[in-house]
Amino acid sequence: MTPDLLSTAPSADTQVLPVPELAQLLHDAVPELALGLWTLEHAEALLTIPRGSQLFSSCVATWTDHMTRERVTRALVVKQDRKRTPRWADHAGRALSAAGMGPSSMYRVARPYGVCTPGVLVSERVQGLSLLAAGTAGQQVSAAARCGERLGAWVLALQQAPACFPSSSRRGLQDTVPQVVQIAAGAGTPQAGRSLGRLARLLEERTQAPQQPEVASHGDLHPANVFTVDDSVVAIDLDTVAAREPAYDVGYAVAHLVVSPYLAGAPLALGLAAAEELWDTYRRGDGAASDERIAVQAARALVQSLHFELVTYATGRTDLVELFCTFATAMLTRGRDGLGELDRRATQPALDKAVGL
Repeated sequence: MTPDLLSTAPSADTQVLPVPELAQLLHDAVPELALGLWTLEHAEALLTIPRGSQLFSSCVATWTDHMTRERVTRALVVKQDRKRTPRWADHAGRALSAAGMGPSSMYRVARPYGVCTPGVLVSERVQGLSLLAAGTAGQQVSAAARCGERLGAWVLALQQAPACFPSSSRRGLQDTVPQVVQIAAGAGTPQAGRSLGRLARLLEERTQAPQQPEVASHGDLHPANVFTVDDSVVAIDLDTVAAREPAYDVGYAVAHLVVSPYLAGAPLALGLAAAEELWDTYRRGDGAASDERIAVQAARALVQSLHFELVTYATGRTDLVELFCTFATAMLTRGRDGLGELDRRATQPALDKAVGL
């Protein structure tokens, strides 16, 4: 869930978190309010959106900070999750803020304010455009490339931050070939099966490349989870922050910069321009990940996305198989050059079919 969705104009039947309930959640979750260091003067929920087991509320709160004697008004997101307590997201946000990615930084994370049971997280509502929205607005290749550049700079800042997290094997490379096999079982056509078979063989070969030492990793660096706010770049959704190989976030972001605009109906050129510029920015910044490992992680992320579509959510979108295999195979065989060599005119009909144009 991103603040983009929370920007929806409220209607007569819009669900809104009641003020007394919101005030109580803020008092329970925010340590400064619980300790009396801040006094809550006003709190209002503007919009509440359900998403599965979760509720997301866009709020405005005003409090007096007794340490600075200032009256402060902030836009907040209150996330309520019935299935888990988002304590890790709060911890990760505080650790990264302390490591130089706090409110005054150009490359930062959304400020955490606190957590409480059952499953409540209070954090900054980032008021800007997501990179997905910014990259597709106006259908300009130059704007998309700029988004890729800014995301590349954010990844470099994260990987250089002096923050330590435990390792994560969640959604690792060991899961990728089994996912390809599951996708192939329902792919529908011999051609799709052949493309998936080639991809599986390439993945088996390429995943043996040596890894670099682990660094701080966001874990879900989708362009809808990163925002531009004036001159700064801000990431949200810190639930999957952990230590991973440097290529993980880069490859994940490359894959989703290419795929997400497709599924939003944008021209292929936009996604390619953003992904190419991200990769180039990371390389110019002497990022630790090798091009080979970035390509492997990008292919892994594409397989993961396709698996979500066809196996986890069973959408029946078998038309996506050839498209995703084309992108993954191009990067595995040609690395960064594979993005530039994708024949945009030849791929466009597949793209049009994939997004239902």
